[in-house]
Amino acid sequence: MCEEDFSQLQPDDGYLADLGSDVWLMDDHRWAFLVWTRFGFERGIRRFSLVHADHHWDGVNDFHENEEARHQLLTADLTELEAMVRNEERIQCDSFIAPAVIRELVTEVHFFCKQTDTEPGLGERLLADTGAREYMHDDADQLSQAHSTGR
Repeated sequence: MCEEDFSQLQPDDGYLADLGSDVWLMDDHRWAFLVWTRFGFERGIRRFSLVHADHHWDGVNDFHENEEARHQLLTADLTELEAMVRNEERIQCDSFIAPAVIRELVTEVHFFCKQTDTEPGLGERLLADTGAREYMHDDADQLSQAHSTGR
């Protein structure tokens, strides 16, 4: 994608472009879940640590207390996951991290977020159910010093 192409960009929550070298351009955060999942499948990587530096926490769990939806998420293949993301089936711009944690793709999250009008992080229930860990960082310097536990 060249500089000219960037000037032509318009809001499009379905936009997802592979720029090469494992760099993706998207208008809606929810596509990150699909990109992480594809990346893991293609490279045989089962678990990731995530650094989430954003104003918003994006930790909503839209699978909470819905076993049918959770089962669908856990058994979905890449094509089914892409359809779930495309149709915003419980994977949305503020709820794309929880599905990665539920699938145990992301096992630890380092948050640096400034949002104050919602609960921070992923929530104790999701962490307890999955064994995932989260770390809250107060500033960018602290975040830059974070180390993955390698879980």
